[in-house]
Amino acid sequence: MKPLILVSYMVSIALAIFIYFSHLRSLRQKKKTIGIIQAKWSSKLNLSFPTSCVRWGAIFLYLFWCVYQVVRQPEANAGHFSFMLLVILLSFAPRWEVFLGSGGIIFNMKVIPWERLSEKKVVSEGRNKYLYMKESFVSAEPEIKTKKIRLPKHVIIFFLHS
Repeated sequence: MKPLILVSYMVSIALAIFIYFSHLRSLRQKKKTIGIIQAKWSSKLNLSFPTSCVRWGAIFLYLFWCVYQVVRQPEANAGHFSFMLLVILLSFAPRWEVFLGSGGIIFNMKVIPWERLSEKKVVSEGRNKYLYMKESFVSAEPEIKTKKIRLPKHVIIFFLHS
């Protein structure tokens, strides 16, 4: 194995570990602000969402492509660097977690307290359920922001009963 590839592996794995644990540390601090966690799911990689199944399929196809490139030409850089890119992209997985708590919600690493919302409701669109939230008073912007979050089935049951 070339020294450049070996150094690149070490750097990319170290970068991925740093990104992953920095997101976990940030989430741990943010989870304290939303009270008791009542539900959690991934907004991008949850297998109950069809689009997420497509994402997982694309990830596995890309992984197989990287392995094929490495096995075909182990001395070439292309397969190794593609694999390193995949590892770095997957280190962002904690960023895509959604936490529903008694005092608010964490979505895309942003804490949204329930008090800041003028309206929250679960809406059906076809077979899918979404949580619509309207922020009532955002300090910097006068307009009302609306966020739409897809809900898995286990969260819908909880949310409708709370």
